[in-house]
Amino acid sequence: MYIVSKTLHQAVGGRCAWCGRADRTLTEDHVFPRVLGGTKELWIPSCTECQTFISRAELEVGRSSFYSLFRLTQGPKGRDKRKPGSGLLEARYMLVKHPLGGYGEAVLRVGDETPQALPSIEIDVADRKGIRRRGMKPQEVDDLVQVLAQIQQRTQNVESFLAQIPVRLDKIPDIDEDLDFWPRVVLDVRHKPFIRARNEREALSFAKLLYLLVKTYRFGEYAAWTEAEVKGGTPHQLLLSYRRASMHRMVAKVLVALARIRNPQLADNRVFQAVSKFILGATESAGGVEVKDVWWPDTISSWPEHHVVYFGRCDGRVVGVTSFYGDCHVVDFGPVDQFSERTEEVAARCRRDGTRAEIMPKEFGVYVRDTLLDQAYGRKTIKEGAA
Repeated sequence: MYIVSKTLHQAVGGRCAWCGRADRTLTEDHVFPRVLGGTKELWIPSCTECQTFISRAELEVGRSSFYSLFRLTQGPKGRDKRKPGSGLLEARYMLVKHPLGGYGEAVLRVGDETPQALPSIEIDVADRKGIRRRGMKPQEVDDLVQVLAQIQQRTQNVESFLAQIPVRLDKIPDIDEDLDFWPRVVLDVRHKPFIRARNEREALSFAKLLYLLVKTYRFGEYAAWTEAEVKGGTPHQLLLSYRRASMHRMVAKVLVALARIRNPQLADNRVFQAVSKFILGATESAGGVEVKDVWWPDTISSWPEHHVVYFGRCDGRVVGVTSFYGDCHVVDFGPVDQFSERTEEVAARCRRDGTRAEIMPKEFGVYVRDTLLDQAYGRKTIKEGAA
C-alpha cells in the first residue's frame, strides 16, 4: 500500500493533495484517521497547515462523538504516552456521585478499566458550609492551587482572574436543583483549569471566594484529608458534544483521499475541488455534494473488526459509502458525466485497533457498496452505472 501512496505523491508533483500548494513542507496524511485506527499503509501527501485543520475535525469525531465510546473497548489506544491527551475521551462532563458528598469529576482513556479522578476544589457558595478538596492524592490539589496562583499573579482583580479560566455552564440532569452540587474549579489532564457552575451568577460568586482562597491557601496541610473510594459499577453522568459538520468533513476526507490514491487526476475535477474546500473548512457546504447520515453505530455488523469504505459508481452516479463502527454514511458526488471515463472504483478497510489499513480487491468493494447502499436505501439489487 505504501507504493500506491508513493505513486500518488509523485503524480501530484510534490504538491499538497488538499490545497495544491508546492511551496509548503509535506507530510503523510492518513486516509483513515489515526484516532480511529488509521495507519501509514494508506496516506496522501498533505502540507502541515492542511493536515492540522483536518486533524482537528478527526480528533473531535474520535474523542468527542459516540465513536469515542467504541474506542474505549475496540481501540486504538493512545499512540504517544508523552501527550496527556493521548487516548482521552473528551467529554463535556463526566460526573459521579462521591461517597463523601457532592460530585467528583473524572476522565476516561482508551484501554483504562476505570475513570481517572480529576483534582478539584468545591465551595458551597449558597450556604457557606465549607470547602471540598478532591483528588487521587492531596498533592494534586496543591498542583491545582499553584496553577491558579500563577493566573492570579497575572491579573488585577476577580473579574480579570475569572476571564483567564474557562467556565462551563452545562445543563446537567438531576444536578441543576441538587443542593449537594457545589461549583468547583478542576484541573484537567493537560494541567489546564476550568470552572464548572450552573449559571453565570454562581460562577461569579464562586470566583470571588476562590480568589480569596488562593491568596490564603497553605500548601501541604493534609491533616483533614479523608480517603474514599468510588465503588466499581457506580454510574457516571457523561455528555459528549461534537459538531455534525466535523463528522461530515471526516467522512468526505476519507473518501476523497482514498479516491485520489487510485485516481490522481481527480485533483483537477471540479466536484472534488469543491469537496476539498469543504473538508478544509473554507466553505460550509460541499458544493451540492451531500453527506447523508444513514445509521447509528453498531447497526451494521458485517465487519466487526474493521472500518470499510468504497468509492465508485452506482446507477449512473459516482458515490462513496463508509462504515465506521457499523455506522453508515453515503456521499453522492453527482452524475458520472462529471467525471473522467478513467475514474476507477476503489475500496479499503482499516482495523479498528490501529494495526493495519489496506486497499481491497474489486469483489470486496462491490460487496461493501451493495451491503451499505442496501442499508441506506433498502434496495436488494444495485445496478452499476457506466463511468
